[in-house]
Amino acid sequence: MNTFKRVVIALDDSPFAEPLAQTALKLVQQLQAETAVLSVADTRALLGTEGLSISEAVTLERNAVTENLGMIIKNVFCDYPVSHYVEEGEPAEKVLAFAREWSADMIVVGTHGRRGLARLLLGSVAEKISRHSSIPVTIIPVNHD
Repeated sequence: MNTFKRVVIALDDSPFAEPLAQTALKLVQQLQAETAVLSVADTRALLGTEGLSISEAVTLERNAVTENLGMIIKNVFCDYPVSHYVEEGEPAEKVLAFAREWSADMIVVGTHGRRGLARLLLGSVAEKISRHSSIPVTIIPVNHD
C-alpha cells in the first residue's frame, strides 16, 4: 500500500530545476501520487533593489519564477497531471507551510551541494526543510557538471 499519496515537489529557478523535476517526475509516477509543484519567489534579497520599489521588485521576481515554473511544467510534466503554485517569501518556510496546508505526505527538494562560505552565507533550503519537516523529505542532489 502506497503511503505517499500527495507529494510536493519544490523547485527553485536555477538551471538545475528542470533536471530535478525530471527525476522527481519518475518518483511520483512510480508512487502514482497526486503532485503539487511549488516554486518560491525569494523576496528576502529584493530589499535593496536599486531603482525599483519593493512592490515592483517583488512583482518582477514573482513573474520570473512563474515563467520559469511554467516552462518546467510544459517541458517535464506535460503528460502527468500536477497542480502548480508560486509563493513569495523565505523558501524553506514557504515549502513547509505549503506542504502542511496541502496535507502532503512527502516533500521532494533538490540540493546544490554548496560547501564552505557559500553554504554559510546562503544556507541550505533543503537542509532547513529536512530539519523542520514533520513528513519525509526526499533530497535529490543536482549535478553541477
